[in-house]
Amino acid sequence: METIDQIASAKPRNDLLLSKLAELDYAPMALKQQIAFIADLESTLGQTDNNIKNLKESVQKELKDHEKYRDSNVKRFAYKLGGKRDKFEEKAAKEAREYFDAVVALKAAEDERTVLAKQIADAKSWKADIENAAETHRKAQEELNELYQGIFAGPTPEFPEEDAKEYPVYDAERKRNHLQIMLSRCLQAVDCLSQAQASMATALHEMGSTLDMSTVDKWGGGLLIDVAERHYLSKASSAAGIAVAQVEQASRLDTTIYPLPKPEIAEENLLSDVVFDNIFSDIHFHHKLEQSNANLERSAADIAAQLKRGSDRVADLRGSIEIAEVELKNARVELQRVRQEAFAKVAAITPPYPSSDSSTIMPMPSF
Repeated sequence: METIDQIASAKPRNDLLLSKLAELDYAPMALKQQIAFIADLESTLGQTDNNIKNLKESVQKELKDHEKYRDSNVKRFAYKLGGKRDKFEEKAAKEAREYFDAVVALKAAEDERTVLAKQIADAKSWKADIENAAETHRKAQEELNELYQGIFAGPTPEFPEEDAKEYPVYDAERKRNHLQIMLSRCLQAVDCLSQAQASMATALHEMGSTLDMSTVDKWGGGLLIDVAERHYLSKASSAAGIAVAQVEQASRLDTTIYPLPKPEIAEENLLSDVVFDNIFSDIHFHHKLEQSNANLERSAADIAAQLKRGSDRVADLRGSIEIAEVELKNARVELQRVRQEAFAKVAAITPPYPSSDSSTIMPMPSF
């Protein structure tokens, strides 16, 4: 088959393969990045699991110490006889506080693990999509290589213009691939920030409920109100911790995002706020809750601002990718044009095949 006929015959398949590659060029490098990201998350998960194991042991230890004072009538009586009842109450409150702190720390670590597990599942789902794209890209690239190998087999010094036109294609591919990878990571970062925004909204909602209970408690709400207040406060603190972890993950994906310091949230002092509960301690603690709510609002505003910048960055990257894809398409079209011209020249100047009795063969012309 004449070279020009080969080109004409291969053109439809060539166009299809180039289109498929243009769509999926980002996939191989994006897959490497995603694998590394998952490995980082799984490493963090392993550290969190170790932390949870240690915290569970700590909770059991603190619980035993707490129960030792809570249930020991002998110790209570001994302190009472010695005129040191306040000392006993202070020690019991200290053990209760340490147990409560250990439980809260364990809950925060378990919440962090839940977030990490979900992020790993999401990342693996994303990885599966990228793997399919990368495999399709690999097969298309192999087929295109075979197609060009059949046409451009061996060195082509006769066609320096064709060789020169390959370099703009390679440069445009690298540029577009880099932008695609950046976009992929930015999209995941924006998703993490969106989750962080929702978590911080939950923290604010729970803090609002805490303030409501605190308002009632100031006027003698009783034990049930105290329990409800601590319950809502614990949920607010947990949700805020999750938001901080989600922003941290976003910062790993996009270096323009900075981690969010955990907002300061008031904690009850078992001795002053529970054992010696009175209207003055309630008012003081209510003021601390109001400050905590203000801290959460500032953190929520910070997340919203970073989410806005992240969304703008995604939009900018998409615009840059559109430009890069046009440049790549033009470079590929130009390369294909030069190849078409090169083979058209060969076809135009190659003499007819000699007859069977010809004793000479025309040499290949130089360009």
